[in-house]
Amino acid sequence: MKNWQQIREISMSIQTAELQMAGPHLKQTFHASCNLVNIARGRSQVIITPDPYISRVSGKVTILIDKPLMQVALKMPQTPFEEMTALARHSSSRPMVLVLGVDQDLAVSVEGDLQINEEMCLGVTSCKLTVPLK
Repeated sequence: MKNWQQIREISMSIQTAELQMAGPHLKQTFHASCNLVNIARGRSQVIITPDPYISRVSGKVTILIDKPLMQVALKMPQTPFEEMTALARHSSSRPMVLVLGVDQDLAVSVEGDLQINEEMCLGVTSCKLTVPLK
């Protein structure tokens, strides 16, 4: 029998990241492929777009039922977005870590197994990005 705990944070380490520029105005988006840290056997694809009209990070996390993948779509105020992309350009032996607070409890076993019965869409309530400098 597994012991389950309820969590409201999803922690992920960024393995690859790129800045894409597309459209007639070359709008920038930050794309990252991540390994989940506090949930076993899972990955996430993160897309972050800047928005000069917002003052805090917002977004959603979609947890797919048919594969161990989370899709994350975030909007970030313009200045923090620019600071993040500037810091991400510096290479480090350690990956950046992204921790998202979500608006629903997730059942995770002590082994890290996520229990879901259907696809879930969670709202992002907080965001923390750790960028190793050395």
